[in-house]
Amino acid sequence: MRCKRMMFAVGIFALMLLLGSLISFSSPNRGPERIVIEAGRMGNVDFPHHEHQDELKDCGVCHKLFPKEPGIIVKMKREGKLEPKQVMGNCRGCHRERANRGMPAGPTSCNRCHNRELKSGDR
Repeated sequence: MRCKRMMFAVGIFALMLLLGSLISFSSPNRGPERIVIEAGRMGNVDFPHHEHQDELKDCGVCHKLFPKEPGIIVKMKREGKLEPKQVMGNCRGCHRERANRGMPAGPTSCNRCHNRELKSGDR
């Protein structure tokens, strides 16, 4: 009887490992953990990408404004497809709305996001 229980437990464990590996391989590409967003004279922004994905669960919150492509924000600003502070307004608006609802929220002041020392190649 003990042997059957042990084999059953080993089988369940193996099945869990198999399912876990299948799920991790089938999950979508989440992009980099952190992204440095070029943000002009105020300094670049160190954006915790995975943290936002985990909290919001909806890529459209940000990517309704711009596609998922490295350097796209600067490119779209240069092409006139994004207003200079449009992305920042989206971020700050979301942070304020969440704070007003008593939910965890990011910063809303300039110097809490912008960092003049941060270079665009940093991650």
